[in-house]
Amino acid sequence: MPEIAERRRRLRGGAQPIGEAQRADRLSGLARWQFRRVHQNMPYDLEADASRLTPLECARRIRLEFRL
Repeated sequence: MPEIAERRRRLRGGAQPIGEAQRADRLSGLARWQFRRVHQNMPYDLEADASRLTPLECARRIRLEFRL
């Protein structure tokens, strides 16, 4: 999934999220504005930081947490 890694690199650099500009139903910057509001104070069963963990590490963490 190299396209996902590239999207994350661009987001960290402050660039406009890929795809947002191409969508007629999205205003520029809306995804960034919504992010903190949507995920703020939201309890999750598991959190895995995919910007710090490899895909394999994320998968292992999910498997262990949910005993899959």
